[in-house]
Amino acid sequence: IGIPIESIFRGADLTRPFHVATDASNTGIGAVLFQVINRQILHIGFFARSLSKSERNYSTTKRELLAIAFALNKFHKYLWGNHFILFTVHKALTYVHTQRIVNPMMVNWLDTLLQYNFSVAHVPGMNNVLPDALSRLFPVENRLEGDMDTTDTTQQRISNYKQSKMERKVNKHHDDRLMIPDKTDNAKLIQHYQRLSHLKQPEQIQKRIIQDKEEKERTLKKYHALGHFGATAMVQAIHNDNITWTNIQADAINIVSKCNSCMQYNVTKKGYNPLASITAQLPGDHWAIDLAGPLEETHKGNIYILVMVDICTKFVIVKAIPDKTSLTIAETLIDVFSTFGYPKIMQSDNGTEFVNKLVKDITKNACIDHRLISAYHPRANRAAERTVKNVKDTLQKEIHGETKDWDLYIPTVQLAINAKVVRLTNTAPFSLMFARKLNAFKDYSNTIAEEGTLVSIKEPTMLRQLEPKYKGPYTVVHKNKGGAYTSQHRDGELLPKNYPPSALKSVAKDILTDEEQRWEVESFVNHRGLPGKYEYQVRWKGYDEKDDTWEEANMFDDIDTIRIYWNKRQTEQIEKRNNKKRKTRN
Repeated sequence: IGIPIESIFRGADLTRPFHVATDASNTGIGAVLFQVINRQILHIGFFARSLSKSERNYSTTKRELLAIAFALNKFHKYLWGNHFILFTVHKALTYVHTQRIVNPMMVNWLDTLLQYNFSVAHVPGMNNVLPDALSRLFPVENRLEGDMDTTDTTQQRISNYKQSKMERKVNKHHDDRLMIPDKTDNAKLIQHYQRLSHLKQPEQIQKRIIQDKEEKERTLKKYHALGHFGATAMVQAIHNDNITWTNIQADAINIVSKCNSCMQYNVTKKGYNPLASITAQLPGDHWAIDLAGPLEETHKGNIYILVMVDICTKFVIVKAIPDKTSLTIAETLIDVFSTFGYPKIMQSDNGTEFVNKLVKDITKNACIDHRLISAYHPRANRAAERTVKNVKDTLQKEIHGETKDWDLYIPTVQLAINAKVVRLTNTAPFSLMFARKLNAFKDYSNTIAEEGTLVSIKEPTMLRQLEPKYKGPYTVVHKNKGGAYTSQHRDGELLPKNYPPSALKSVAKDILTDEEQRWEVESFVNHRGLPGKYEYQVRWKGYDEKDDTWEEANMFDDIDTIRIYWNKRQTEQIEKRNNKKRKTRN
């Protein structure tokens, strides 16, 4: 229908109030934004859309709420910050601002509704003409909740359009400022926006329901023959031609499943035996093997790569081999299994290198379940196939074009793959196989880092019981070509001999090792306290008697001075006893 656009829409007058009317049918929602100026209804905008499959299952209240939220979103720039009147056909929505208890369905919409300032007015469905027409512009596929017989709906709505009802609604909210269109305006509205008598609306179209079984089959085959499309496309095409019957979707699926052409070319995601993940309980229980090659022959005569993957830990073993004869494969498998233990299961493809008498004898005598994948179905051995690709990709990056020496890099490639964290387990295969982390590449030798380091030196022999094993600290001065270290006292005096690294132990540099806070002991004068908690009166070298201090034993870095003190005390006590004996005899 050609309608001049200037006869429908008008520009918005931002100084006048806005009005929004919404409606929802079983198939769509519609919204109208208009103003009433100088006794005329000026339409600013129309919006409508169809309901999705799930939205068509909404209750009546929820569909009406959906229409309101749709209208507020589309007319946001006109309505935000302005008070407006919202006309709805659902009377329950007039209490949206006043009800004390909000049901769960209403909560989902309050975030949108409460952002706007509006009053709700109820309009009977017969009078809400234009929004109702917009909401019914979409085809009816299913009869939903609230459906009714709509055979004569259009003529009934047109005949029951009463001027007095709309006039009461507008006057109720706007007093004398808004006027109702006269009869001429009403006729134009009906002519432009109502369902015209010569146009059938979706609810006026009656679908033909097929009951005969043979006719159903003929109809499905007819629509399927055009392109051999799927069941959903067939059902949609049949519904568009206003034909339907019960269980049409199931009948369409049955027709497609019987089509010979569709069975040959259609790829389905589900089958009789869908692939499942291969798992193992313990490391070494299940190995997947495969070959890579032939590659360029190396100087050592290797051409192929045997790849073995432990299913449980994803640990990889990579071996360079000169050929793929049964003898070479058997020897390599025995070598690996003798190191890691013979597995319960071994899987491979159907290549003659894996399916032969020697391999069969090994699996039979070792009680190994040798599982072969289906022919021309490499996905069943995906663990090994993917590892072969990773090995080749890593090897290409390592050899730097030295294609004749690729077998020299095989051990490095194996280590790199086993050190990589696997996404499935979030752990490196090496750690799972050996229950420890891979050692970092750093210096683990028992050597002193550099000159100037403080060390304690272990005496090779102990002259007395309870004598300390280490003495010091000393300062490392030099390391000779043989690996022995020359050290010196803190006063600069060199030690009489050199010591190997095994005799040295690093000493933390604490507050006592700072030169500004170190003093040399001349002798111990006396002691006090109980055994184990002795304090010693120290005579410091270069100081007088008045500078003597009492210090604990742990304040001295060399206990030789303490030992000398006690030896001296013991000697003095022996001399006193001897002198006492002499006086007694005299």
